[in-house]
Amino acid sequence: MSGAGTAELPAPLPLATTTVHPVSLEEATEHVLRWAATREASVVVTPNVDHVVRLEQDGAFREAYARTRLRVVDGVPLLWLLRAVGRPVPGRVNGTDLFDGVCAGAAERGLTMFIAGGLPDVLAAAVLQLRERFPGLAVEGWSPPLGFEGSPDDDELQRRIRAADPDIVCVCVGAPRSEKWAARYAVQRPGTYLCVGSAVDFAAGARRRAPAFMQRNGLEWLHRLAQEPRRLGRRYLVEDRAFVRIALRELRGRGWPSRSLSDR
Repeated sequence: MSGAGTAELPAPLPLATTTVHPVSLEEATEHVLRWAATREASVVVTPNVDHVVRLEQDGAFREAYARTRLRVVDGVPLLWLLRAVGRPVPGRVNGTDLFDGVCAGAAERGLTMFIAGGLPDVLAAAVLQLRERFPGLAVEGWSPPLGFEGSPDDDELQRRIRAADPDIVCVCVGAPRSEKWAARYAVQRPGTYLCVGSAVDFAAGARRRAPAFMQRNGLEWLHRLAQEPRRLGRRYLVEDRAFVRIALRELRGRGWPSRSLSDR
């Protein structure tokens, strides 16, 4: 892996109600590993269409995002929108790919990891698979129950993290819960927190990644919808339609369509 991450982060680019960093997958991975090695307080998030829509509606989510250190572009439609408004980024940084890269780098550099999230059997399978895929990786985790935030289970999760004392905490309890929890807990225990949603499910083999051509063409949501229609149907088919309005607002802010066309 190159030393791209030894440089400071590039200036973030505005995107709707947040900003994103124009970094490649390799650069993002290197930043995370470098921060983890020095135990710098860092929360990393992976904006996609669903995040952008939620950020418009959820003030606490925006506050959590404002406290993050690295915001990479996960969703392909966000890449297209940024390119259309003249703010291109090097490419997509998918959360699962970032998670895999960080696992590989952590194994190479002797960094330790803790995974918070996933169903108990899924998490157990993920830990076994990760240790097999990345020899030498020191990884453990705990599966807090749904709605653990602010409860004794939250205290138990924090106790387990303190006992493990990991260099990297991967928070996989779903958006916006992962981001809100990580932003809050990072203040209490400085460290590197990677919010990577369903990465634990993919690591365990509980879910399958979309074929490469679907990932490249912004169709990964369709693949996931086919796998989990009850859980994702409303999000993708109803709630995330608001992204069209957000995208049009961003485009109009850059003078699209042109006045000559809009006056006709």
